[in-house]
Amino acid sequence: MDDRGHHETLPPDARRRSLRRVLIWSLLAILVGGSGWANLGTLNRWRYRWSSTDHLVEAARAQPANRDLILIAGERLLGEQKPATALGLLAPLAAQHPSDAKLNLLAGRAALEVGDRQIAADRLEAACRADPSDADAYYWSAEFIYQGGDAKAAEKLLLHTTEVDPHYAPAWLLLGRLSVEAHQMPTALTRLGRAIQLQPTAAAYHYQATALKELGELSQAEQAARQAVRLDGNAAGYALLGEILASSSDGDQLREAQTYLRQSLQLRPDDLGTLLVLARTHRVLGEYGEAIKVLRRLIRHGPLAPQNYWVLAQAYRAAGRPDLARQTQRIYDQLGPRRLQVGAALQRAEVAGGALPAQLALIRAYLRAGRGDLARKTVAELQARGEESAELDRLAKTARNAPIVQPDPLPPDPEGDSP
Repeated sequence: MDDRGHHETLPPDARRRSLRRVLIWSLLAILVGGSGWANLGTLNRWRYRWSSTDHLVEAARAQPANRDLILIAGERLLGEQKPATALGLLAPLAAQHPSDAKLNLLAGRAALEVGDRQIAADRLEAACRADPSDADAYYWSAEFIYQGGDAKAAEKLLLHTTEVDPHYAPAWLLLGRLSVEAHQMPTALTRLGRAIQLQPTAAAYHYQATALKELGELSQAEQAARQAVRLDGNAAGYALLGEILASSSDGDQLREAQTYLRQSLQLRPDDLGTLLVLARTHRVLGEYGEAIKVLRRLIRHGPLAPQNYWVLAQAYRAAGRPDLARQTQRIYDQLGPRRLQVGAALQRAEVAGGALPAQLALIRAYLRAGRGDLARKTVAELQARGEESAELDRLAKTARNAPIVQPDPLPPDPEGDSP
């Protein structure tokens, strides 16, 4: 059979792919041989970029010293959310070439996404040393520090990033996020405004909306939240827009808020904050039956929050069901005093700015309130930031097996538990 007959037996898609490959390689051959502007390295890089990911990884594993191939494969894998495979290819070669800024940066990013903090630290430090003018290296190093829990050090490095490159949008975005988390809303708005000017992303609008909401600028917050949802309709964005709209007393806005809150819950069914806001909109609209359903669902997912029992008891009273209101109120009465103890300790810890003595007092309050889970969490956070004291060691041992309070179950209500 001649070549023409063979190609006629191929499916149409295969013929098109075959023809495309022939045309590409013919063009490259002409460029290399005719104009002389491309070299073999350029040709190989084109070939790598046209390869499938599987073929690229296979080739990279067969040629672990081929820098161009490893870089292209690493970038591809990071883009496809496959950091473990990327790290396996990048880290060995990067360790051999600490002066290669790009190679070390990609290896550091892959290690950061995998959660290998030691490799991430080594490779990102090497990238910063290799090229002190590389804003990417400083930004990802700041991400590394931020994820390690040191927001102040991360902020300093991010500010240095913006000095190296004032137009580096991700640095301005993370700076804005840090300011929101530190409750420095005017500073956050300045930084986020810069991020949006450079690169208007859903995340930037989301944090801008959060800052505006906290400042009471609800109309502007709503506009920013709508922009965030328009760019990326994720659970957090829907929840934030719903919460902003739910602050209104207007019936139409409350019903629109319910739409967004339900969209968020479809993506994150167990989000307790969103459930609570949705229940509140039903109560304000006088939809007590729906409020009861949402509140019972909320308590099933988070049975240790006393205030939710109190709100449910109020909804039962408003719905004309006093027996269920009294039974629910009794559960609140079991948990309420514990909540007051913890609330006072939390407030003191916040005023103290996370100082160790106040945090130790908070751990003791958690233990007295039967919240061994929160005591263990606080101990772990203090240990992660490097705190050391004999009292912390003692509380850590006590918290290790400390119980978690078990409230009485909700009274039966088939109607309230119906879909």
